[in-house]
Amino acid sequence: MKQSERVRALMEGFMDDRKAGHPLSAIAHKYGVSVCHVYYLLEKIAAQEGTTREALLYQPHSQFSRTATLTSRKQQSAVNPDEVRKDFNDLFGKIDQILDKMNRVMMEEE
Repeated sequence: MKQSERVRALMEGFMDDRKAGHPLSAIAHKYGVSVCHVYYLLEKIAAQEGTTREALLYQPHSQFSRTATLTSRKQQSAVNPDEVRKDFNDLFGKIDQILDKMNRVMMEEE
């Protein structure tokens, strides 16, 4: 069966792109073929590379996992209860000042 130039390039470059961590959709876009066509060709690519179709579908995760990122964010945003209490007390003091000022202005207008 005759292969198009795009499919031939895909068959030759697929493993390098996949090892670089590119998803199938990006690989399809790079070679100008549909994602469905890439899935269709996986069996042929696997046979050519001496591996399985399932191995080609496996997407390796980066060394920076989402859990590690969330954990570091939690550590960065640790709340100091004393600081929060002080901030609220300052805020309530300012609110009291504003209310007092509003009451004085309203009393002057009457």
